Amino acid sequence: MARLRAIKIISLSVFIFLFLSSCAALQQSNIYDVHNLRLEGNIDEAIAKSEDLYNDDSKSKVMHALNLGLLYRMKEDYINSNRYLEEAKQESEYLRAISITENVQATLVNDTSLSYVGQRYEIYLLYMYKALNYIHLSDWDSSRVEMRQADEYARSFGDEAYDFAAYRYLSANIYEALGEYDSALIDYRKAVELYDKQVENSDNHVPNQYAYDYLRLLYQLRRISEYSRAQEKYKLDEAFADKHLLVIQNLGAAPLKQENRITVSISSGVVSIAIPSYSRQRYYYNPLNIESESSIAGNEEMIDVDSFAREALDEAMPEIIARTTARVAAKNAINDAAYDVAQSETNTMTSLLAITSQIYVLASEAADLRSWSLLPSSIVINKIALFDDDDLADLDISGKEVYNRVKTRGSVSIAEYSLP
Repeated sequence: MARLRAIKIISLSVFIFLFLSSCAALQQSNIYDVHNLRLEGNIDEAIAKSEDLYNDDSKSKVMHALNLGLLYRMKEDYINSNRYLEEAKQESEYLRAISITENVQATLVNDTSLSYVGQRYEIYLLYMYKALNYIHLSDWDSSRVEMRQADEYARSFGDEAYDFAAYRYLSANIYEALGEYDSALIDYRKAVELYDKQVENSDNHVPNQYAYDYLRLLYQLRRISEYSRAQEKYKLDEAFADKHLLVIQNLGAAPLKQENRITVSISSGVVSIAIPSYSRQRYYYNPLNIESESSIAGNEEMIDVDSFAREALDEAMPEIIARTTARVAAKNAINDAAYDVAQSETNTMTSLLAITSQIYVLASEAADLRSWSLLPSSIVINKIALFDDDDLADLDISGKEVYNRVKTRGSVSIAEYSLP
């Protein structure tokens, strides 16, 4: 009878090890599979796999919905893209207050037992892509609604350091297209102010296209005093056109997370913990060449998604390390207690339980590698002044069709490309 119990406990131990190890490995494998299918251009296959994951992996529902939103965009199915992006938005809002149950699970197992809610920069991009989808559908009013919701999202944190200059700039273009010039000016101003703060201690500068549009609208609305101050600051010497084309390019692919192990000190000694990190590889793609004498500043980076992803992880890392270290220390304490009991007992089953505890500690630790992995590496913009009706028809963008991709409302035209 004792031998039979021992066999059962060993079998259970092996099952625990295999199950916990395979869950983490499967999650990482799924992330890489979808990412590679996207890079290979197998969009339909990527959608099929992501939809299966969306239905089966409840803890990562937001991530899979975000990925599906982008995959359907690549097929120019903007209705289904918005359906999944809205699902991601609603689920993320619901999960922002993490439940006590999930915190307990994370303490006992690992961070993958927490529901994925999305990084702040990812949620800003969600709003931006939803707004662009509506523009592709010629529904500019709904794109404005998304930008207003993005503003509410920004306000919910009460911290301007996390505001996002890029969404303010897109929002300003949408307001201008709808003839809401005062609202457009507010967001053009906010975009350059936020950029000023972000680049204060760096070699970067406010994109010329941001400054151009800010100055242009100040001049148009006859805000002479503010215009003079801004002109002195940004020193732009451009002729202002009445109409403009904004070309948006989504380039490359965002970085993927991988598991890394580091050693940290705890009261009982040194332990090894699993943490996420980004690979050094950058999936970048050269922007399209836009031949136009009316381009305000050529191609300028609107969003360096790669850097945002790395910075978000760097910012979260102290908390990740502290939480993981505390969890591993707690597991080790349980393991040590089980070992002490086993040493003092001659009972075979007790000893095997101690072995099971050791296997659990080893197998249950895994880094959380989830992110919106199908985002581009970079988003580049090019603002082109349209001085007459022929400017748009004559535009050459690396041999790509332009006229049929352009969506126009009022004085604003927008064209978007994704490469590759």
